[in-house]
Amino acid sequence: MLTEFGESKEERAAQSKREAGIRDFLEYRLTPDLICSEQLELLLRWAGSMEDLVQKLKTTSIPEQSKTFVQQLDEFRNYHQVVDAAKMEEDWAALKPNYKKVKGDLDGQIEALCTENFTN
Repeated sequence: MLTEFGESKEERAAQSKREAGIRDFLEYRLTPDLICSEQLELLLRWAGSMEDLVQKLKTTSIPEQSKTFVQQLDEFRNYHQVVDAAKMEEDWAALKPNYKKVKGDLDGQIEALCTENFTN
């Protein structure tokens, strides 16, 4: 049977259940390994309010596959990019004269980047 807005009682019940599930997730199951506090703050700022966020999540399609914050952080930590040591040293030699005063051991930092020796 259709209501005055064209939805059946079953459709409204399903919507209500989905909304309750979203609220439950946001209140009790959203943990730091799924989203960092900065991401949550940006999400709430984008949505405007928790109520608006629930409404937007109700109407948003679910991505097929997504990674948790911890999975993305692990990928970032394990990412390895080969540094061309000669090019880095050449670039630093060209930039170094432009600095009147430097704080810290920048030469040592460049060497550490080139040799991937970060112990000191």
